[in-house]
Amino acid sequence: MSDNEKTPDDEKVVRPFADFLREANRGRVHDELTTQFHEVLAAVKDTGKVGSITLTLKISKQKKTSMIEISDDVKAKVPQLDRPAQVWFLDGNGNPTRNNPEQLAFESIAPVPDAKPSIAPIAPIAKEA
Repeated sequence: MSDNEKTPDDEKVVRPFADFLREANRGRVHDELTTQFHEVLAAVKDTGKVGSITLTLKISKQKKTSMIEISDDVKAKVPQLDRPAQVWFLDGNGNPTRNNPEQLAFESIAPVPDAKPSIAPIAPIAKEA
């Protein structure tokens, strides 16, 4: 019996997928997944929102060879904190402004400058002998 012949007792050996990931693209796929996994974990913890990581492998057979080609794509959906809305007014020209154009302007009101207290230094009291 030659090495290429199989017997019914032979079992198919399946290589673990994790081994492939460690080798794919010289380990970059595994490293990228690891980095993005931790980024998504931290963001989910901070935001309480759902995140995800997607690994897409495109597998095709090369024509006229016995080789296959595998390309990869890693995408992460990192949850973001909600950005608060801001309240603005519109002026007469339709531009956003923080000042209410319908409210009277108090141009005569000015901040009171900080006054430094005028405290004269106290001379030390001489002790009697």
